Amino acid sequence: MIEAVLFDMDGILIDSEREYDKAMREAITRYGHMITDEFLIRDFPVEKFRNDFKSIVWQNIRQYGMPVKNGVYQLIQYLEVNNIRYAVATSNDRAMALELLEAADLRGVFEYMVCGDEVEHGKPFPDIYQKAADMLGVNIKHTLVIEDSYNGIRAGHAAGASVIMVPDLVQPTDEIRQMTDYVVSDLGKVISCISNF
Repeated sequence: MIEAVLFDMDGILIDSEREYDKAMREAITRYGHMITDEFLIRDFPVEKFRNDFKSIVWQNIRQYGMPVKNGVYQLIQYLEVNNIRYAVATSNDRAMALELLEAADLRGVFEYMVCGDEVEHGKPFPDIYQKAADMLGVNIKHTLVIEDSYNGIRAGHAAGASVIMVPDLVQPTDEIRQMTDYVVSDLGKVISCISNF
């Protein structure tokens, strides 16, 4: 039985991954380079472009807002009605996470949050999900992790939680499918899965 749901943030609650990609392309273009979608999916050393990147991200967010992913409000309402606790577990540092939730009008929705700067080891290590379960006072084995990234799924699986993947920029591989209980197209579809645990 699921007692708590632990949400990743980027690509799950908010459509920030595409905002980051757009800003990354613009920042790199300023240095006379081009970048492909395939290259963006892999890790990229952003240190040299950090100032431009952050500036572009926030300029775009202020101008266009931060889109919320499909099914967010539907799933939160379901969790509230069924007394299932929930929290955000994001690799972002707390200041950035709060700004992003604010930009998406979600800051007041989440009372509990664990951030990447509050754990010793980031994803794919299980620390962030174990800490979130502890914060909510639930056994990790009775939690559901909702993720879109490979490292997030590995972290949830390593922690001992049930895991649902909602793909965003990447699709599940065979390895990732073995670590997930379900793969669904949006958060609204998570509801029908919860009763099966």
